[in-house]
Amino acid sequence: MPTVDPRRLARSNAEQWIYDRSPFGIFVTSLLLLALFLASFAAAQLIDRVPFLDPQGRVAGLTDSVWPAIVLSVMLTVILGVQRYARTRDNADAPAYARVFQRSGPQPDFLTPAVRRNLRIATLVGLIAGAGLTGVSVPQAFLWKHPLIMLWFFAVESLVSILFARGVVMSARSNELFSRLIRDDLQIDLLRIDLLAVIGRNGARTALIWFGVAAVICLFFVGDNMAISTFATMLGAAGMGLWIFLQPVMQVHRRIRAAKQAELEKLRHSISDLCAKAPGDTDAAARLHGLLAYETRIEAVREWPFDQTTALRLSAYLLIPAIPWFGQAIAQYFVERLAHTG
Repeated sequence: MPTVDPRRLARSNAEQWIYDRSPFGIFVTSLLLLALFLASFAAAQLIDRVPFLDPQGRVAGLTDSVWPAIVLSVMLTVILGVQRYARTRDNADAPAYARVFQRSGPQPDFLTPAVRRNLRIATLVGLIAGAGLTGVSVPQAFLWKHPLIMLWFFAVESLVSILFARGVVMSARSNELFSRLIRDDLQIDLLRIDLLAVIGRNGARTALIWFGVAAVICLFFVGDNMAISTFATMLGAAGMGLWIFLQPVMQVHRRIRAAKQAELEKLRHSISDLCAKAPGDTDAAARLHGLLAYETRIEAVREWPFDQTTALRLSAYLLIPAIPWFGQAIAQYFVERLAHTG
C-alpha cells in the first residue's frame, strides 16, 4: 500500500511565485518584498508631493497616510513570508507524514474545477473589498488630490483582501482533504502515538499565518487608525487560525480515543478470563501480570496529536495579536507621563 504525505505542497500557486523564483532564502526575500512595498509608496508620496512628516501627525509625527502604508506593507510581507515558511516546513515533514498515513486510493486533486472557480470568486471579492477599503480608510483629502497615493492604497489593500479571501478558500479545501485522509488513511499505533505529533505541528504552523495577520492588523490601533471593518478582519483572522488548528486535531483526538477504548475493552476481556484461571495456573498468572502492565501503558497514552513543544508554541502564537495592544498601552503611558512632566 503506497504511503503519502497528505499535506505535500509541491504545487505552485500565485501567492508563492516570487519565493519560487527568488535566489535568496525566506527571510531575505521577505525583507526585499517589504522594501519594495515601502519604496513604491515613498515614490508615490514624492511624485504627489506629499510630505512624510507632520508635526500634528498621530503616529510619531508622520502624515496620516504613512503609518497605514507601513502597516499594510508589513502585513503583505508577513502573509507571504509565513506562508512560505509553513510550506517549507510541511515539505520537510514529508517522512513523518508517510509514517502515519497509508493511502488506500489515488490522491485527489487540490485544485478541482470547483476550487478554481471559488478562487476566481475570491479574487473578484478581494478586488471589490480593496476598492471599498480604499474609500473608507484613506483620508478623503487624498482620494482625488493625490491619485498615485490613492492608486497605491487601492492596489495594496486589494492584494491584502485577495490574499485573505483566497486563503479562506485554500484553507477550507486543505482541511477538507486532510479530514478525509484522517478518516480513511490515518494509521494509529497506540504504542507510538508520538508519531501523530506531526499533525499538531502542521496545524500550529498554518495557524501562525492567521495569527500573524491578526497581530499586524492590531498595529492599526496605534494612532486611532482602527475602523470597525479592520477590527472585524482581525477577529476573522484569529478565528481562522483557531479553526485551522482545532479542526484536524479534534478529529484525530476522536480517532485516538476510539482506538484506545477498543484496545482497553479487548484487554479487559482477556484479563477477566485470565483472572479466573490464575489461581491454579502459573502460566496464566504470568500472562495476567503482563496484560495488567500493558493495560496501564495503554491507559497512559495521550489522546491529543501534539506534544508539549507544540502546545507551548501555539500558546505563544495566541499571544501574538495581543503584543500590539500592550505596545500601544506602554507607549501611551510614557507619552502621557512626558506630557504631564512637560
